[in-house]
Amino acid sequence: SRILSLMPKPKAAALINALKARTIDDSEQSKDIKRKRDMREKAAGIVVPPIENLARREKCLDDPVRFLLHYGQPDPDKPAELQDGRFWMPFAAHHYSMIDAIYSRAVSGGDKAMAAPRGEGKSTVVFWMLIFILLKQLRRHPCGIGQTNAKAKEKLFDPVLTQFQWNPFLMADFPEVCYPLKELDGAPQRAKKQHHNGVKTRIKATQDHLQLPIVNGYPLNYGLSTLDYYGFDSDIRGSRHDFAAIDDPEKREVAFSQRNGGRKAQHEVIEDLIDSDVAGLAFPNSTIPRVVITTIQNRRCYSYRVTSRDVKKGGKPAFEGDRFGILVTWPTDRDLWDEYIALRHSSQAAGDKDGKAAVDFFLANRAAMEAGAEVSNPERYDHANPLEVCALQAFFNRVADWGLDRV
Repeated sequence: SRILSLMPKPKAAALINALKARTIDDSEQSKDIKRKRDMREKAAGIVVPPIENLARREKCLDDPVRFLLHYGQPDPDKPAELQDGRFWMPFAAHHYSMIDAIYSRAVSGGDKAMAAPRGEGKSTVVFWMLIFILLKQLRRHPCGIGQTNAKAKEKLFDPVLTQFQWNPFLMADFPEVCYPLKELDGAPQRAKKQHHNGVKTRIKATQDHLQLPIVNGYPLNYGLSTLDYYGFDSDIRGSRHDFAAIDDPEKREVAFSQRNGGRKAQHEVIEDLIDSDVAGLAFPNSTIPRVVITTIQNRRCYSYRVTSRDVKKGGKPAFEGDRFGILVTWPTDRDLWDEYIALRHSSQAAGDKDGKAAVDFFLANRAAMEAGAEVSNPERYDHANPLEVCALQAFFNRVADWGLDRV
């Protein structure tokens, strides 16, 4: 005011008016900033729909097989070959055993190893059981471990996130998990502001980490439960988890690797990592359940040892290993199948890729050729090929085309 008194009155009046106008402008700008902030805050709020069928949800949570078959059922609007991550064929005995192995270890702890044939949907069972473990709240911080970081992400992490975001059956009965994830719409940065009824969901869905949202008002609160993944080519140490699902730990070159001088074979390195680094993921004063689901490629590889209970042959009885092959029992008359393979080879050499003469031979002698045989999965054959009529025939087709050690 003293400075203004020394100024000419017209100039002082102009300065006062300018200061008043600036104050008004600043006030309007502040209001505009607040209004936009409130709009963003409101836009970040989500309204989660109610559970569609609570009784169905509870029944499925009480039975992991029912859970997988209902929520993992095929999309009726898509052809079978596009049903990635869904169960479009009936379960076989080894599928039930895998489900039970993962469930029982998630409940009571301990280690388990199971070997099953390639192409049987092992990874699909594993990632669906990770979903079940989280939603049943058997464990709050499980992890999936694969051959490599990229494989673990592809087979055990991304499918879980995809099912949470896009599976209509899960969305119907677990909206408090699925809806907030879907609302991120592929933009993980939205997670910081997302809230439900004014409470931040604290959801996270990045390329390598999933944290489930806090959503109140539902039977279970899944908030802050997490899922992570690792590969044996990445650093596993340092994190803490309460369950480890290990899916197909060996690539072919690892399974067939050999010692080189004083260096261990790669499959021995994998064994060391599972027994040290993976075991070391446990929280303090606890142990981490480890379930290995794998395929045996030879009698030296880690998968062979971990599913063996014979200590003298390098087995690991603590993992209570079980093995499932394509054949449970071989057919009684192997000579007929040798003739089938020879006919298939000769027909293919003559230009008939399907070996029609061998097919005719099988159909004419089917009862005798199937006698004594039992397959682990009766659905394991090419249903679209009219010349392949059962799983046993499909097995011997692969033996003829690829060799027994590659089937």
